[in-house]
Amino acid sequence: MQRAWHPDHHRSSGRFAHPVAAPHRGLTDLVLRSPSWLRWARRLALASVLALAAGRSQPAVATPSATLTNAWSAAIARPTSPQPTTTAGPLIPVRPAILVEGGRVDASVLVPETAPADLRQALARITLGQIPQPLGQLSLDRRDLERCLGPLAASLALPNRVQIRRRGDLLSVQDVLDRIHQICRQGLTDSEAAELTIDASRLPRSFVLPGPLQSFELEPMSSNRLGLRLFTITAQCDGGVVRQIVQVDVARQIKAARLKRLARRGETLTAADLEEATVTQRTDSGTPLLRFAEAVGRCLTTYKSPGTLLRAGDVSLEACQSANAPTTPSSNPAATAPRNGRAPAAAAWVIKPGDQVEFFVQSGGLSLKVPAKALEGGAIGASIRLLNLQNNRQIIGTVTGEGKVEYGLN
Repeated sequence: MQRAWHPDHHRSSGRFAHPVAAPHRGLTDLVLRSPSWLRWARRLALASVLALAAGRSQPAVATPSATLTNAWSAAIARPTSPQPTTTAGPLIPVRPAILVEGGRVDASVLVPETAPADLRQALARITLGQIPQPLGQLSLDRRDLERCLGPLAASLALPNRVQIRRRGDLLSVQDVLDRIHQICRQGLTDSEAAELTIDASRLPRSFVLPGPLQSFELEPMSSNRLGLRLFTITAQCDGGVVRQIVQVDVARQIKAARLKRLARRGETLTAADLEEATVTQRTDSGTPLLRFAEAVGRCLTTYKSPGTLLRAGDVSLEACQSANAPTTPSSNPAATAPRNGRAPAAAAWVIKPGDQVEFFVQSGGLSLKVPAKALEGGAIGASIRLLNLQNNRQIIGTVTGEGKVEYGLN
């Protein structure tokens, strides 16, 4: 029976029980001269090598050292079995660009629908981020994905960066502006439409929609034609109906007539008395301005200073005609009544055509005074035609004094 070899045998004996121990005499000397912890590790490694070389199946003596040696040898000699891993197959690829529908982005969007159901369920419980606006983006690099996914990242072939974009569509601001121009020019002539200007600086560059656009409508919210106008955009898209209120500033560039000199009431305006001035009109209320062509040949109803922009109420074609027309006996019987057998001269008139007068209306104890302009001249007691300056309507009154007319038959 062979004697079992032990590394603690004194080397001076010069005899080794192991058949192949002799060739490793120098290795044994190295082991015996090493520190205690390193010496035990080297003894274990040396014993494993010797046991494999000898082909022994079991130790002859079950000493502690022999048991450790044989266990190590058996571990080395035993065929290795594959260790379980987190991946049971090939890695699932992840696309670098992903399109999503909603605002919440979970990790299930990283894998295709053909991925295992349990993996998709586990990824769906992990939130990667939020994209609040359509067409918004969420950018994640590989390190961010590994931190969010944890152990599940080992099942995926992650790219260096993933761009996630929320689905949506854009409505061009130019399409909206074209509709606004059509609405604002309705009912205008070509010359008036050419004077129209629309300030669209308050409009956004584009309108973001949750899905592809199907159609849109534009409805005005205000009835004014000039100034600040509000419109409602109703867009029908795949993601539903979207409504938004927009505002624009509408104005008109008018070539208005402006006086170049001091003009008296009753004067006929000529082209030499006027000049064109470009005026921006932002309101359609009040008395409109007169254009240059409209003011030439009209008569002033009151005094106007140089630089005044003429309006429709400042001139009257009827006043000019009345001032230039001769007075007939039938139109002014009081003024032509016999006086010492002769018709009175115009010098006897206390009111002349074009004069501004005070028109009185007496009703019981109530007296009303209205500013008016005389279209005819006459003496005291004559009935003349007047122009009510408040509503530009003609009235008839009886002259009672200089610059005073009372109510007559109208």
